[in-house]
Amino acid sequence: MESTKGASKILVIDGCSSDCARNTFLQAGFKEFAHLRLTDIDMEKGKSPVSEEKIEIVLKEGGKILGH
Repeated sequence: MESTKGASKILVIDGCSSDCARNTFLQAGFKEFAHLRLTDIDMEKGKSPVSEEKIEIVLKEGGKILGH
């Protein structure tokens, strides 16, 4: 987490609706970060196999959220 504090932008990615990664960042004191929940883009933890197409979707959505 210490090295993360120096980042100009942070994208936290959660694999399900429990938001464990988001909550971890909040508990660590981070207030400024972007958040992407994979279930919001129709990917289900343990049921969405990794593929080039899925990676591209996550990159595209993450880029939108970060303003790229």
